[in-house]
Parts: sequence; structure tokens; C-alpha cells
Amino acid sequence: MADTAAGGYLDQRYFGQLNGLRAIAVLAVIATHTVDVYHRPWVVWGEEGVTLFFAISGFLITGILLDARGSAASTDTSTGTVLRAFYIRRFLRIFPIYYATIFVAALLNFDGVRAGFWWYLTYTSNWYIAFDEQWNVATHAWSLAVEEQFYLFWPLVILLVPRRALPWVIGAMVAVGPVTRGVLVTATDMWRPGIDIITPSTFDALGLGAALAWAWRSEHGASLFVRWCGIAGVALLAVNRIAAFNDADTIAGVTRMSIPLICIVVVHAACRGVPGPIGRFLESTPMTHIGVVSYGMYLLHPFIEQSARTAGDKVGVSVPEYGVVLFVAVTMVTVLASTASWRLFEAPINRRKVHHPYVPAAHRADGEPVTTRPTN
Repeated sequence: MADTAAGGYLDQRYFGQLNGLRAIAVLAVIATHTVDVYHRPWVVWGEEGVTLFFAISGFLITGILLDARGSAASTDTSTGTVLRAFYIRRFLRIFPIYYATIFVAALLNFDGVRAGFWWYLTYTSNWYIAFDEQWNVATHAWSLAVEEQFYLFWPLVILLVPRRALPWVIGAMVAVGPVTRGVLVTATDMWRPGIDIITPSTFDALGLGAALAWAWRSEHGASLFVRWCGIAGVALLAVNRIAAFNDADTIAGVTRMSIPLICIVVVHAACRGVPGPIGRFLESTPMTHIGVVSYGMYLLHPFIEQSARTAGDKVGVSVPEYGVVLFVAVTMVTVLASTASWRLFEAPINRRKVHHPYVPAAHRADGEPVTTRPTN
């Protein structure tokens, strides 16, 4: 679901396995919504899938902006030009299918969409859901609201904060996530699921992705950073499981940071290229395709599931509440619908991004962009 900088080190041709990770993330979310995870512990939870999406977004978006900042500085391109290109490109990638889905869902009166219509329209549904304390068919849009809010302020941070201060700002952002969760669990009676979906609570996943992008700028920084992320992630995961078993919500809210820490290790490995069968699996045609259409799959799958239940009721066919069969059926239909959406609707719009480069061609030496290749 992320953008790429034309010619920059975050060009997706260098990170082909990330599409495989996106595929795993979206399939994990669909599995959580269709399989009874409480009785099937082998099912990957959607929480991990969404966190993986956040880590990937933080990494790619921050890298794109760092590339754009460097290119702009070396070509006398204004920050305003870079910001305008960023927001136009985000608009072209995200808004069309999102708003098409929300308007159609409201028109067809899907559960809860009309009641929270203005929240969905303004990408603030995570706050609405957190305080309304109810789930509905469009609840999953909370993570898209978080990402859009992140896109509003993060480019200003990366492009305007002095470069020497950026690591400290990124570090502070990472700390906001566990601190927010810990404070809200301890000092308020806020709905527990709501605590996890308000924007500050997700800053550790987004911020760690940003920190990885920064670390990739150093010859050995990324390897050292990821090593410590792995050690901390495993240690915190053990504490988190113990805390959850003993109903220690405050500690569990803080140590939940183990999930984004481990996600960072996975993202880094995929970007460097995982060898062997796992790497070939991530780069396989089905996984790559699912990764490409993962945004549409994430957005559409709950509406497809509810439509199947409604259609089943009308013809007298009982659709199971949970199960592997439901997961397979919803996934297959969602892949087909998302593929059609990508080819007929999203991709033609997305190709318009070529007209909005971060650094205009007239500002580039010999018409080529100034880029930085990875050292890790």
C-alpha cells in the first residue's frame, strides 16, 4: 500500500519480497475475520498483519521523503514542491477506491457505515470507533485512518526538522506508542480495544519503520539496529505473554511493542532478500499479485463477507460464522474483486503519478533524478 520514489533506493524493484509480506499481512487480517482464532491458535492474528502494514509504511514513506529531501537540496527544488508531489501521489493511490467503497457501502446501507459516515469520510474513523465502543463492517478502516493522519504530519517532520535532530524525533515518536497505551490503560477506563486503535498508540510501529529507513542510510547502522530490535522484540514478547496471562493490562500495553519490533526484523530481511524456499515463496507470482492488490483486498473483504451472508439468507443457504472454508471462499472472491479494481480503476489512476515527480525533470542534472542506493 505504499508509494515509491522514482529511481530512489526505495524503488520496489529492489524490494520485491515486500509484496510477499503485504500478502501475508492481508491474509492474516482476512483469517482473523473469518476463522475462529480463539479455537485455532495456529491462525496469525490480524493485529500482527496490521502492525506489519504500519512498519512497511513507516519504512517506505520515510525513505521516500529522505530521498526527496536529499534530491531537493541538491537541485534547489523547494520543500513546497516536494510536499505537493507527495500529497498528490498519496491522493491518487489511496483516495479513489477508498471513497468509492465508502459511498457504495453507505448507499447500500452496510452495517454502521451511515452512522459513522462523516468519520469515514474524513479519515477519523479510528477515533469514532474507539469512543463509540462498537465494531461494524467498516471497522477495519481504522488503520487506513491512522495511515492518512500519519501522512498529514510526517512529511513536514522529515522535510523540515534539522537533519541532526531527526533521529531524536523518530525515537520520540517510537516512545509515544507504548507510553500512550500504558497511560491510558492505567489512568482511564477507556475501552481496551479503543486504546490500541487511536493514532498515538500506533506510533511505535510507524516510528520503528521510520527508524529502519534512517538506519539504512548508514553502512552498518541497519544491521546493528535490526539486531537490537530482534533481541528487544523477543524479550518483550516473553514479558507480554506473561503479563497477558496474569491480566496485567498496563504492562501488556507497553510490551505490545514486541510486535512492531519483530516486524522490523522481518521487513529488513525481506528488503535485503530472504534466500531459499522462503524467499522464493515471498517472490512467487501468487504472493506478489496478492501484495500488489492488498490495499483493495484489505478494504473490500469485510463487505464481501457480509454480502455473502446477506445473499445466503435470501436464498436459504447458511453461511458459517467461522471456518477455513469461509476464509478460502472470502479470499478467493476478494482477490478477484481486488484484481478487477486494480486493473480497471486503481492502476489507470495510479499511473497519473508519473506526472507528479518529487523533483521535476527540469531541476535534474541531465534529466535524471538524484538518488541514493542502499548500502545494506
